[in-house]
Amino acid sequence: MSRIGLLIAVAASAHVLGATAFPAGCDVAGTDAAAVTAVRQAVRSGCNCESAASHLAYTRCAAGVIAAAIAGGQLPDRCRNEVRRFAGASSCGRASVVVCCIWRPKRPWHGVLRRATTCEPPPGGAACAATYPHVADACLPEAGCRFPVCGDGILDPRTGEDCEPPGTPSCDAQCHAIRVCGDGVIDGFEGEECEPPGTATCDASCHFIHTCGNGVIEPGEECDGQPACNGNCRLSLSLCCDLGGACLGGSADDGYGVYNFAKECFIVGGHGSYRACVGTDPCPPPAPPGIGCTIGSCQDEPITPIALCCQEPDGTCRGGTVASLEELGLFGCKTFPPPDRGDIEHLVIGTCGGDGRCVPATE
Repeated sequence: MSRIGLLIAVAASAHVLGATAFPAGCDVAGTDAAAVTAVRQAVRSGCNCESAASHLAYTRCAAGVIAAAIAGGQLPDRCRNEVRRFAGASSCGRASVVVCCIWRPKRPWHGVLRRATTCEPPPGGAACAATYPHVADACLPEAGCRFPVCGDGILDPRTGEDCEPPGTPSCDAQCHAIRVCGDGVIDGFEGEECEPPGTATCDASCHFIHTCGNGVIEPGEECDGQPACNGNCRLSLSLCCDLGGACLGGSADDGYGVYNFAKECFIVGGHGSYRACVGTDPCPPPAPPGIGCTIGSCQDEPITPIALCCQEPDGTCRGGTVASLEELGLFGCKTFPPPDRGDIEHLVIGTCGGDGRCVPATE
């Protein structure tokens, strides 16, 4: 008999043994599955497939591991032949045998290549695994092993397939899914923001339906529900902030293009409170140096000015109760007018003490 004929005969024998040696009573797909898988892994770890002198030597090693597992209670005796079948059908100790896994009907396998000693192809196909010599069945390429390909009707995510068959409205020629609005998958590459379409928050084009007044700042909105926010979710230019008597609105400008408080009122408000400007009266003194405010006066309950201290990198401070906007920290506590002494390290709520350092305010 030729070498090729012998190898085919060996492969055929492996299939016959695999079909007849499946022991009755071993629930390999149920209660015994974990034990069988664990012992297969033990065979894989304890018996070196690559260095096996012969296939017989390998199967003897496997038989010893199986016997030890049964004696130790890790494997039911009824599953002895189940593990031996996988060891006997492997290519370990057999030269020039390509390992693959042929699908067999009525087996609980579904196309998964496991790490122990099983190669489980999809129904109707075969998964060649030449780089995995320690699997269920040994055969030559001529025996019919083939790699899964796009168009074979078998969805195989391991090869990058998203769908089968190709060439449909939802599956392209490379078996990749064609994403469309309404398929239940949010595809940001196609500009989708939501799924499914046609809901209270998702329009027919899978874009969010933005609603002013829901308290969420959404695309196209400057604000939503915050102070100084009008009914169109825009910061109102008719509102200003009371900074201890300094009233600023949309027309405030220092001439340098640095301070324009149509929108910065939000930031400043974190240190004081929001006040509505009414009328056209000029700002009451003291006005911040270098700032021209012409939008009106603040009408509301008075607020307590907050003492702020600008602390430089060396820990020293300048000024006492800060009154000027540049020291209030709108732009990192810079000096004014720019340029002068550059950035100050950070703003401290407190006062500049007698030792020349910022003293934080106490509760």
